[in-house]
Amino acid sequence: MNHGLVRVDSAQHLNVVKLQQSFVNQGQIQLANGRLEVAGSVENDALGLITGHGVLDTNSANGPGTGLVNYGTVAVSGPGLDVYGDVRHVAGARWLTSGLATTSFWDDVEHNGLEIRTAQGSSTVFYGSVSGAGSFTGTGDVFFEGDLKPGNSPANVYFEGNVAFGQNASVLFELDGDAAGSQYDQLTINGLVALDGQLVVDLADGFRPLLGTEFLLINNRGSAAFWGQFDFVDQGQLWWSGEQRFLIDYFGGDGNDFVITAIPEPQWFMLGSIAMLGLVAGHRSRRTDSSR
Repeated sequence: MNHGLVRVDSAQHLNVVKLQQSFVNQGQIQLANGRLEVAGSVENDALGLITGHGVLDTNSANGPGTGLVNYGTVAVSGPGLDVYGDVRHVAGARWLTSGLATTSFWDDVEHNGLEIRTAQGSSTVFYGSVSGAGSFTGTGDVFFEGDLKPGNSPANVYFEGNVAFGQNASVLFELDGDAAGSQYDQLTINGLVALDGQLVVDLADGFRPLLGTEFLLINNRGSAAFWGQFDFVDQGQLWWSGEQRFLIDYFGGDGNDFVITAIPEPQWFMLGSIAMLGLVAGHRSRRTDSSR
């Protein structure tokens, strides 16, 4: 569609059947609580604009949905937009949610665009897998109910607002060195942080950190401490990913950052041996005392 206007009003259902190539929008698509269903893929050109609220569905039953590729701007207003089908958010692209609206992404999102912005009072919810190094701007609420894989290789992913990880969420941090952002993944969050779900740490390319190496995985710039914690990842415990042991600290960095500290296998064995010797010594001491 070149420089035209498509409007889908309330209770209207527009089905676009274009199976052999992408449906390219270089004009404006307005959703006024209607449903736009595309059998094939949708490409929102750098000049393209999609606005409003309702449903955008590229998982059409009428054809093989292949998702939305966004080069331009999508602006969502209240009450919100349900997005079905994978989304690729590429360089320069913007996704804006405002007016107390909620954007719900039901499938996977690759975010390497300029921004996914969630304005104050609005929400963005991800149910599928999220990857990419793009920023999440705005002071609203961002919810992850699926997998978060920051970056395309290690990256520092920025969140201006509040972030919550649900009980079914999984957060993958890739470690390939000790430099945040370039050699290991980091989340920098300005708002409130609510933790739940699974923590996954992947040591890439055979990387083995030295004893005492700290990895600041969540740089919590907000004034409040974390709400909750990752499942089975308790404060002060020795936690391992594969054969690698880490010491867990939800009060690291500036006092409210999530930091893991490497304890390689030999040191882990030594710590265990020292602890065992202490238990044996204590047991012998109690036996000596009782024999007097």
